[in-house]
Amino acid sequence: MSEPVSGSAPQQRYNGVSLDERRTLRRERLVAAAADLYGEHGYRNVTVRMICQRAGLTERYFYEAFASSEDVLVVAARTLARATIDRMRHLSETTPGDRDAKTLRMLKGYYRSQLDEPSKARVFTLEFRGISAAADAEFERILDLFADLIVETRDPERRGRAATDALVRRGLVGGVLAITRAWIEGGYREPIDDVVAAAASLCGIAD
Repeated sequence: MSEPVSGSAPQQRYNGVSLDERRTLRRERLVAAAADLYGEHGYRNVTVRMICQRAGLTERYFYEAFASSEDVLVVAARTLARATIDRMRHLSETTPGDRDAKTLRMLKGYYRSQLDEPSKARVFTLEFRGISAAADAEFERILDLFADLIVETRDPERRGRAATDALVRRGLVGGVLAITRAWIEGGYREPIDDVVAAAASLCGIAD
């Protein structure tokens, strides 16, 4: 058993797992369940009870971790979006060649994830806007991370430029996201290569 930190009460452990670790695991189960349900049914059609049933937990544990369903939506959308950004960054950094090759592989990986995991794709792209001011603020922060990744892949020297460059970044990522939204709402009718080509054109990559 681990030694308690000086001045703090020792935590009781069950099967080697501390109370804080159990809370973290329950929180992760709730977030995963919420993400699945929001993608399958839409945020406004999902209740706390449904999330708890999917996670195999009682509502007591939900309110131990979150104040409301809006809170878990923000965490779920943030978790999914940032995991996608991390995968895109990895693809960019591990692709040999010039900036066009890096950008194309990054975009292909992004749209492939939207196609392979449609319920998760819907959470950030379709369900996250217009819920509350807090959710919209988080959406904007994530868009900034997405925009920074695309712009830095296209032109690393543009990193950190302010004012008018911020408008260029926002327009670029807004266009890529609009293509994603139209593709999802249209039932993925267009071939993925056509979708990637459309997004690539916004990034300045010619056919």
